[in-house]
Amino acid sequence: MQDWLAQELHIKYQVPTKLAQAWIGQEHILPLLDGLDEVAQDNRVDCVRAINAYRETYGLVPVVVCCRSADYFSQSARLLLNRAIEVLLITIIECLMGGALTAWLKGGLKNGVVGSGGITA
Repeated sequence: MQDWLAQELHIKYQVPTKLAQAWIGQEHILPLLDGLDEVAQDNRVDCVRAINAYRETYGLVPVVVCCRSADYFSQSARLLLNRAIEVLLITIIECLMGGALTAWLKGGLKNGVVGSGGITA
């Protein structure tokens, strides 16, 4: 992965290859890897292994990897993580319901009822 990362730094950000390699070797790079779920499923396990090998080589440096949960859990390899965060998307309705429910729980809606049809008094 370090060769790929140095190449990406050189191609996308015009960082000289030797400087990119030095930054990587000195652990001055925090890889932000978005789109693991966009990697072909046949290649995803190899990609996870490459990320894990990179982290083992460079002292378990922090790495951010973004991937849809279902796609991540559908393959066998797991990332070596210190922690993980799952971000859930919610709809505006759920957001509004959550706010209404919070207000109701705090007593803002007296005798209010929150149901699938909205808020009724």
